[in-house]
Amino acid sequence: MKIAQKYIDEEEINAMKDGEWQRSRDRGRWKDNKEKYVRTEKGRESPYRPRFHKYTLLTTTRTKALMMVEKTNLLQWPPHTRFTPAKRFSSKYCRFHREIGHDTEDCYQLKDEIERLVRQGYFREFILGQGFGGSEVASMGTITLPVSMGEEPKRKTLMIKFLVVDTPFAYNIILGRPDLNAFKAVVSTYHQKMKFPTKNGIGEVICDQKEARRCYSLSMKKGEPSEKVKRKERDDTKEPEPKKFKPERIEPVEEFKTVRLIAHVPEKVTRIGSKMSKAVETMMVEFLKENVDMFAWSPSDSRASIQKL
Repeated sequence: MKIAQKYIDEEEINAMKDGEWQRSRDRGRWKDNKEKYVRTEKGRESPYRPRFHKYTLLTTTRTKALMMVEKTNLLQWPPHTRFTPAKRFSSKYCRFHREIGHDTEDCYQLKDEIERLVRQGYFREFILGQGFGGSEVASMGTITLPVSMGEEPKRKTLMIKFLVVDTPFAYNIILGRPDLNAFKAVVSTYHQKMKFPTKNGIGEVICDQKEARRCYSLSMKKGEPSEKVKRKERDDTKEPEPKKFKPERIEPVEEFKTVRLIAHVPEKVTRIGSKMSKAVETMMVEFLKENVDMFAWSPSDSRASIQKL
């Protein structure tokens, strides 16, 4: 993909150079026109000022981030910059400005645009930070250091960019997949070895198994847990509160209506279903009124009913 992208950029640069050459021929060689050159120098653009003071660290390049969203409506494309004699013969190409003069990775406006999208919630899967030793940490920045593997004459050295965090951990440095890919390394966790190609043959790094076990044990031990972990542990150790007793009751299966059984005594009422037909309801009410003496309105009524039975 890198080789293909390189050919694409070169073709676009050549096409732009051909277009500029044709326009230069049509209007003459402005380079030799001193008056026009002076006028151009007076109209020089002011240097670009970054929009943000702090930028989010990503695990991908700006070019790849641009390629992910360039065919969507998320980007705010910039206008073309002023054409200068230096740009005319430049071999650098910006995919964001779609013109020659500077590389895509060095484009300040693209850096601001990516940061704007990050703050809107995009590129979350590429954000560096949070997850060392089970605690939440904030990154302090990045640093590029020379890393050497193997022993002479089969030693290989590359410049690797590291994310710096201030947290106690068993390992001083962790090499991620991009770094191992840069070394073209093949790792065997079973054999505790890593091999990689060099100019003088295949280099090899053999793991110190005793040290590896020690570091692994230290990394698995829980240090000072984060506040989130503490809250979870407290919640887990709490005894569940006993559920309040709620007596079971027989609930009516349908709506009901109140019926007064004795006309001059408003408190002596009962309830019947509301979905009965008119004839059945009239018959039911008459039956209840005829047997009203069977209702126990008070404890004395209950004893009287029992004696009557």
